[in-house]
Amino acid sequence: MSGKRRVMESLALAVSFVVCAVGAYGEGSGTAELTYDAGLKAVTATKALTFGKALSVRGGTGVIAIGGRTVVVGAERRGSSTRFGLDLNGDGKVAGDEWRSLGRFRSGGFQFALDAGSGGSRKYALALNDISIYLVQGSGARMSARYWVNFSHKGTIDGETIRIIDDDLDGTFTQNGGDGILIGKARAAVPLMRVHRIGEYFYRLDVAEDGSKIDYARLEDTDLGEVVAPIRTSALKCLVLKGSQSAFDLKADAKTTVLAGEYRLSYGLLAVGNATVPIKPTELALTYTIKAGQVNTIRIGAPLTLFFKASYGDGKISVMPDLRIIGAGGELYASDFQGTARPRVAFLAGNRVAASANMGYG
Repeated sequence: MSGKRRVMESLALAVSFVVCAVGAYGEGSGTAELTYDAGLKAVTATKALTFGKALSVRGGTGVIAIGGRTVVVGAERRGSSTRFGLDLNGDGKVAGDEWRSLGRFRSGGFQFALDAGSGGSRKYALALNDISIYLVQGSGARMSARYWVNFSHKGTIDGETIRIIDDDLDGTFTQNGGDGILIGKARAAVPLMRVHRIGEYFYRLDVAEDGSKIDYARLEDTDLGEVVAPIRTSALKCLVLKGSQSAFDLKADAKTTVLAGEYRLSYGLLAVGNATVPIKPTELALTYTIKAGQVNTIRIGAPLTLFFKASYGDGKISVMPDLRIIGAGGELYASDFQGTARPRVAFLAGNRVAASANMGYG
């Protein structure tokens, strides 16, 4: 049985909240100075939902947008030598030690600095994955890959390590959900918002756009909710919900509290071994209203509904390989089940099977 099939078969969620009230600012306030830190071993929304951003090279050269700048990307294939590179010094070309050899893992990474205006610069680190380089006769080398942020700005609030993440790689840290924050020992980042639970308390955060500092103030008189999440699968690695002020990981915060209010699914991840299935919001995804002083149960997970296209004619069944699995909360469980065990589809005439076939790979 394939990993992804085990992931889906183990899925069974029943999630509830108990909401209480606690609000104004408390004594804990100050400024956390942040420093650049390369290397990021955490799940972010961009990683989970789109496996990073797409990179494309034609004719040996391409560009990607990072921090409001364009950075030149290069690819070469000569005989048995295949390499890729990034313009790290900003001279508009890839040369010398800016090149990397393409290994069997088809991945690589770069650290560099970009002009940030006013004579300053800003450090970045990228991870490239799923790299493919090939030659097209008369057109030179072509390359495709996925890339994502591989750095954070690190500091401490209330004794907890916090990392803010420029998840959209636009060069600024915003608090509207486009970037991320990693708190304590969490392995999944949640959208960076105005209010977050850090340690034992909730704080209102004011993040500098350049990621150099966070001004914070502890909240005392805020409606909060204690989270109880009887999730019956170890395959769930994170389940992130986002509201207008705050965001949290239901898996990590299974016995903590959340702000009362309205939330929607941001992203989630199921995993068994190396097989992963992202949980994505769709146009059908529900809005969850968490009310103070009440038990709030959200609909998500089982029962699952499978959507696919099929036709029947002349005694034969034709099944399109595109398979969509939608959960009870309108969430999508991945969209590409290539390589998994193929479902068998049958057309019935009364109680008789008129035709059946395995769904193709897709």
